[in-house]
Formats: sequence, C-alpha cells, structure tokens
Amino acid sequence: MIYSLSVTKVAKHEITEAFLWYEKKQDNLGFRFEEHISDLMENIRNNPHIFQIRYRDVRIAFLKKFPYSIHFKITGNSIIVIGVYHTSQNPKNWNR
Repeated sequence: MIYSLSVTKVAKHEITEAFLWYEKKQDNLGFRFEEHISDLMENIRNNPHIFQIRYRDVRIAFLKKFPYSIHFKITGNSIIVIGVYHTSQNPKNWNR
C-alpha cells in the first residue's frame, strides 16, 4: 500500500524549535537533525506498521542519532505526524 504522510502544524513547530536549538549548539547540526527527521519520516511512509503502537493508536519511531521520537497515526492510507518529542520530556506534559 502507498501511504501519504502529513505533518501537523504543532509537529512542524516542534521540528523547527529543535532545529534552531541544534543550530545554536553547532553549525549545521540543525541541518543534520532535519536530515535524520526526513529519513525517518520516509521510513515511516514506506513501512508504518513496523513501528509499535504505544498509546491510543499512536505509533512511535525513534531517531538513532538524536534523542527525539516521531509520534504518528495511520488512518486508511494516510499517516499523520502528530508530534516530535525529545525523549527526556515527560509524556504527561504532551497535549495530544
């Protein structure tokens, strides 16, 4: 099955915030972060069911080089990225 992938405004904002934080730490580190996010999103789009459901039909995919996870739902042939979180954040503070 071919899946379409969309990213919510909130998730886009979270990616942008992380990008800016990494760029402040080191030149081009934000761009490396974005590259890893893009690669993982492509992986999700191609094989969304390989990622485990963690809560309320939400699956989580973890980046390997950065401490972030992508939270997404599958609806029919659509994938919706609902959040991108730092793994040290308390999940109880997420507004999803």
